Formats: sequence, structure tokens, C-alpha cells
Amino acid sequence: MGENGNGTENDTLQSILTENKILKGKLRGFKTLDKMFKDVKERNVVLEDEISQLKEKKIVKIPPPEYKEEDYGTFEYIPKANELKEVVPHGTEYKLPTPKMSMLENMSIANELRSIFEHRDVAFEDPTKLGEELKKLADSISVIEEKRRRDQEVLKVLTKELKKCRSENEIFRRENENFQKQFLPNQAGAAEKEKYVFVETDPLGNTSDEWKNMYFTTKKKSDQDLTDLRKHLEAKCRQNSQLEAQLANEKKQHNSEIAELIKELSTKLEHGKAEEEDDMISQQMQIFQDDFKVEHEERMKAQAAKLEMEKKFDALQKEFQEKTNTIANNERKLKYYMEKCDILTKEKMLIKNELDLAQQNLKRASEFISNLSVPQKKTSEAEKHMKRLERISALTPNTTNDNDDTMSDISNWKCPSCTLENKPWAYNCAICKGRKPDSLQFPSNMDFDIEVDGPPSFNGFDSAVDTK
Repeated sequence: MGENGNGTENDTLQSILTENKILKGKLRGFKTLDKMFKDVKERNVVLEDEISQLKEKKIVKIPPPEYKEEDYGTFEYIPKANELKEVVPHGTEYKLPTPKMSMLENMSIANELRSIFEHRDVAFEDPTKLGEELKKLADSISVIEEKRRRDQEVLKVLTKELKKCRSENEIFRRENENFQKQFLPNQAGAAEKEKYVFVETDPLGNTSDEWKNMYFTTKKKSDQDLTDLRKHLEAKCRQNSQLEAQLANEKKQHNSEIAELIKELSTKLEHGKAEEEDDMISQQMQIFQDDFKVEHEERMKAQAAKLEMEKKFDALQKEFQEKTNTIANNERKLKYYMEKCDILTKEKMLIKNELDLAQQNLKRASEFISNLSVPQKKTSEAEKHMKRLERISALTPNTTNDNDDTMSDISNWKCPSCTLENKPWAYNCAICKGRKPDSLQFPSNMDFDIEVDGPPSFNGFDSAVDTK
């Protein structure tokens, strides 16, 4: 039981310490919120000073200067589009030069002023005075509206923070109530609760009195922190409600200031005739409208030219793509035809070689056919040849010996390249087409024919005929 009691006490103290850390972190957040409230308060003070200065400021009558025909200083003149020196390049968006006067930016105030211009019938003594007053009034109104807008944004942020603080305050209040119900003993059963909550010793060696003192000091400190935090939150809520009321009053004051300024301007305009001012202001408004129309037309022309250039660019890009595809196709065709031309050239060379071979075979065949004749004639020619040889041998009987190779010239000859024996009338080898040696050629002054028993086999001719 003692160990379980110590464990519960440790858990209780640990939970109290963590809650204190959470409360300290939230307290730091409330301090930052307090700084934000102070900043808003300072800005409100500055805004009140500016409003008071604006109230104290009155439009003082300025003595009219010498009137000049060209002195139109009421509005700032904006040059026309054709007078601008800057050249707008194609493909960029043309931005219109906006007037620098904030009166033209605020359409609601401009409409109110325009309605006042329509009902005026009194002219000012000075033509430039009205423009200056209008410019001052427009600037002051724009400044007030900008400040009011910023105050409204700040008010929205502060309202959100106030709601958040109220919700957190409610959560803290409920947690405090639960804490008090759970851990604080009632007056009647305090002694009985001490028996179950606190023990005499703990695992760390601390006595129960020390634990009690630590518990009650921590509880007292946390209660004090909660009380301070509650007071701080209540003060913040009151301050926030005061700020809300103050901002609402300032908003009403701003609206009343704007109404007074517009009313003052209307009363000033009602006191005098403004025929010349009407003409001048209408001329200025007409100039503004003409410039706006011209600039709008220039911008539309620039956009149309941009679209046209984009269309031309797309067409040129498409044409370039088509030509690129055509060039690629032509290159593929050229490569194919070049390969085909190379193949045809090789085939042509092969055909030429075959044709040369066929011509050579045909020439040999024609020579062979021309050498052939009737057997009776060839026999007679052979007899004549033999008789000639006999006469030659008869004329030179002593010169012949065993080493005489005179008759060997008309025997078969052996090819020096492939060692094939060829017929004596063949001038080229039948296999390698090698030429017959000059030493075995017949003399040119000898006119005789050789008798043949039959047509010799001409391998080259036969092969040529077979290939045909």
C-alpha cells in the first residue's frame, strides 16, 4: 500500500508540474498579445492626432495669382499615346499610365464629387484654387479611408484573438474546477483523505511531511498563477471591449469627418458660379476620356498585332516543320538511292567483266572457227607443210643431230604457270589463260597449217557457251 501511495503522489506532482509548464507557456502567449494590444493602442493614438490635425486644418483663402491663358494647374496633364516617346514592343502588354491623384482611384468619392459638380452654379475667384482644394480633399479622404481599412483589419485580428482567449479562459476555468474537485480535500474529510493520499515514507527516503509541504507549496503557487492569469484575462477582455468601442467611435468620427468635408466642399461650390470652371473641368475630363480611349485603342491594336504575329509565327513554325520532315525524307531517299546506285555499279562491273570474258571467248571461238576448214584442204595443206619440212631437212642433212629440237616446236606445249599441256595451235592456256612462251611461237614467215584429226576441245569457249 505504501508503494502504491507513493506512485500516486508522484503522478499527481508530475501532472501538476506539467500543468504549470503549460500555464507558463500560455502566459507568455498572453504577454505577446498584450504587446499587440499596446501597438494597436499606439497606432490609435497616432490616428487620433492626425484626425485632430485634420480637424484643426482649415482651407485658407490664397490671393489669386496673375491669370494666364495657359495656366491650367487644376489637374495633372497626362500625355496622349501618340505623344509618348516610349515605343511599346510587340508581344508585351501595354499598360496605361494611371493618374497620380487618388481621387480618381476611389470611385465612390469620385461619384459623390461628380454629383456635386453637376449642381454647382457659383464660380471661384481663382481658377486654380478649386483644383488645389479638390486635390487636398481627395488626399485627406483617401488617407482616412486607408487608415480605417487598416483599423478594421486590426479589429478583426483582435476579435479573433479575444475569442481565442475567452475559449482558453473557459478551458482553464474548467480544468481548475476539476483539479479542485479531484485533489483538494473537503473540510469535513480532510484527515481521512490524508490517510489514503499521503504515506509516511516513499522509495526515495523522503518523509510524508516533506511531501505534504512540497504538494501544498506547489498547489498554492499553481492557484496563485491561475488567479493571476484569470485576472489578466479579465483585464484583457475589458481592454479589448474598450478597444472595440474606441474603434467603432473612431469609425463613426471618420465617417462624420468625410461627410463634413464633402458638405464643406458642396457649400463652397454652391456660393459661386462656375461657368469657366465647368468648361475647364469638362475639358479636362474630356481630355482624360479621349486619352483613355486612344490608349485603349492602342492597347487593342497592340493585342491584335500580337495575335497576328503569333499566328504568323505558328504558320512559319508549321511550314518549317514540314520542310524539315521533307528534308529528312529526301535524305532517307538519297541514302537509299545511293546504296542502290552502289549495288548497280557493282553489278555493272560484274556484267562488264562477264562481257569482256564473253568477248574474249567469242574472239577465241571466231579465231578457232576461222582456223578450221575443209578436211581435204587441210590435208593438202598439211601435205604441203610436210613437203616443205622434208625439203628443209633435205637441204640440211648434216646439221641435224639428236639434240635438234626443230620439230619439237610443233608439239604440245606446257603452261609455265599451271603446267598444263596445251595444243600447239593454242596461244593461251585453257585453264589459267596464260600466254604461250615466245620461244614456242611459230615464225611469222612460215605459212603452213596443221592437219587435225578432229576439232580440239576449247574449254574457254565451252564454258562461255555453258554460261550463256
